[in-house]
Amino acid sequence: MPRVFISRELQPDSPFLALSAEPSWVVQAESLVEFAAVPPLGDVPVADWLFFYSTKGVQFFLAQATPPMGTRLAALGPGTAAALAQAGYPPDFVGTGEPSATAALFLPFAAAQHVVFIQARHSRRAIQQHLNTRIRATEWVVYDNIPKSIFDIFPCDYLVFTSPLNVQAYARRYAWPTSVRVVSIGGTTSAALIQAGMQHYRQAPQPSEAALLTCIREWENQ
Repeated sequence: MPRVFISRELQPDSPFLALSAEPSWVVQAESLVEFAAVPPLGDVPVADWLFFYSTKGVQFFLAQATPPMGTRLAALGPGTAAALAQAGYPPDFVGTGEPSATAALFLPFAAAQHVVFIQARHSRRAIQQHLNTRIRATEWVVYDNIPKSIFDIFPCDYLVFTSPLNVQAYARRYAWPTSVRVVSIGGTTSAALIQAGMQHYRQAPQPSEAALLTCIREWENQ
């Protein structure tokens, strides 16, 4: 009976939730990161774009403010775009979920324009770094993201990491088990795995839960 840990809470439409209902699989889903709102520092800056990195960014931003009239909205990937749309703010741009590809796609829309990035305190600022001086960037921190220090993960066959901070939290508490199979959601998470000493892992072909699950099933069937 394969056992899977994934480092996030699951939404009702998550394929991992469906996996947990299968009798031959066991799934533990828990974020290893704590989140807390950061009080806004005045009004949202007037800009051409608001760029959202994550669903958490959408949730914490909308708890504090609303997008200014006339400001276009951008999302790093489909999950963040869905969160905006469900809140009544369908985005004008949706990236792939992978920072370098998204930056390349976003640049023709935003070159030389003012973009406010809605992000966490410990954001890796991936899009800003890729676009550098080709846009005018302002960072707008709406939540804090802190690795947990106390948590318990049952012995498992697969460890699925969905962000660099989740990798950091795990590596601070546990040594890497020799027999576990590790799966990463994307490039920045893979880089965090390497930095934490995990050299043997597989990266999902797309940064989505569906792609993560496909990676696991293919690995299990080999």
